[in-house]
Amino acid sequence: MNKKLLFLLLSVALSYGLSASLYAQKNKTATTNTRGLWLYDDATQLWHTTNNAAGLGRDTSFARGVADFSFQHKGGSFHRVQEGNRHNALSFSAERFQPIGKYLHAYGRFDFDMGRVQNRAWSDVLRTYNSNPYISGSPIAGRYDWQNFAFDARLGTVALGKWTYGLGLKYQVGDFSRLRDPRSRINLLDYQITPAITFATNAHHTFGLAAYYHRRKEKLPNISTVQSDANLFYYELTGLENATGSAGGYNGFQREWVDHEFGFDLSNDYRKGSYRRLTTLSMAHGTEHVYEAYKAEPGRYYTYTYGLNNKHIWETPARLQTLEANVSYEQGYADEFRQQQVLTTDSLTKVTSRRYETLITFKKRYQVHLFDATLHYRYHWMSKQGVASYLGGQASYNSARNKHLLNESTLQYARLNLQLEAGKAFLQHRLWVEGYAGYNAALGVKQSLADATTAYAKAVLLPDLRYHRSSYGFAHLQATFQFPLTIKGERLQWFTRAQADYLRTNKHTDGYTLGLSIGIIN
Repeated sequence: MNKKLLFLLLSVALSYGLSASLYAQKNKTATTNTRGLWLYDDATQLWHTTNNAAGLGRDTSFARGVADFSFQHKGGSFHRVQEGNRHNALSFSAERFQPIGKYLHAYGRFDFDMGRVQNRAWSDVLRTYNSNPYISGSPIAGRYDWQNFAFDARLGTVALGKWTYGLGLKYQVGDFSRLRDPRSRINLLDYQITPAITFATNAHHTFGLAAYYHRRKEKLPNISTVQSDANLFYYELTGLENATGSAGGYNGFQREWVDHEFGFDLSNDYRKGSYRRLTTLSMAHGTEHVYEAYKAEPGRYYTYTYGLNNKHIWETPARLQTLEANVSYEQGYADEFRQQQVLTTDSLTKVTSRRYETLITFKKRYQVHLFDATLHYRYHWMSKQGVASYLGGQASYNSARNKHLLNESTLQYARLNLQLEAGKAFLQHRLWVEGYAGYNAALGVKQSLADATTAYAKAVLLPDLRYHRSSYGFAHLQATFQFPLTIKGERLQWFTRAQADYLRTNKHTDGYTLGLSIGIIN
């Protein structure tokens, strides 16, 4: 681990805690923070889970912030080939809701995570499943390191007459590097800009509109090796079992994926007495270009995404109930190109330029259909310090269908997840114990390959069938302990959190996660 980087993050966390503590002392409206208050505030916010930053002026969050370091280890035999079997990760995050003067509300979140995954193969990209099929990778399993920086900032006005206005910005950069020959390095640049407004038509109804532009660029500039191996293969994938590999195929290989997405959210906020509801309809369309050297294009990927979110809140001084339903559907398809290189030599300078001309286009040769639905209910018992305990449950269904045309191959699967959850405060709200447990059922898997003898089919698709056919029981438990600590004369509220997850499948495989965090809340 980079010691300088760790020292920098520790300094950021400490300075964040000190500055936030000084603000809380000077600001008479600051509220003493506990996890119970955080749970209450998160549960009662309607607009924050949408893209609409203007909704900051419609929600009632108090000034609050948190910063924490976390370490996580994940292992077990329940995983897909392209995921790797062991993960170690270190992360830092800082989040704050804050009023600015009389007219503005602000929200900001910063995340950094770094880690290593072992024994990952056949995918050198960040997005492997149910997305752009034009990925690449080595069949030899290796270690990968990653680093990600992400920033989410939103600014919204208070109600100016019947209107509120807002602007959101999300920005992320990342690095994903393979540490074994052939050695690849992916760079990620991802940002989204979202202007937004809300309009109150009367005392009960408020409408909101947010429109965004999202650009994502994942770039693989080159691949290197530290030794020569004539038998070292590298593969380019085009969907399901279709993969082309060659010895030394990594030499001179470069590729970038550039996605441009436009979308909008349309929301309706209804409030009457102790009842509140927010319904949000979302739509988005993305076009992802795949470029190689001299702007050659193996294909292009398109997505259409539709979503519906409905959140309900019933609140009394002693009780709080929330019910949230989410439905999303995504349709993606890839056009495949057959191109020819065209060389043009300038008669005066004798300089030769290269470009690629598309001769044949296979329309919608690869298709993806994704459907997800979730229903989540939680009942909270309240106290003067926010939520004192809660009990809830969740049911979710998701399905995926991948299809390749000419030759025709399909892979489709579906899962149903049912879980119960509970949490309770102890020791005057200084200790919170929370957990959930449930069952994830594989509802059906169907795979039909035109050629099941390809290297990719034998190494990835056929072994992964065991993963898709596995049903499993799972459990999660975490304990958060809050304590005051004085540093340089400043009294800060610190916390530690330990958590563990375990699952066991009906195929005699398992998975586990262990995590430990320390942080500051204010």
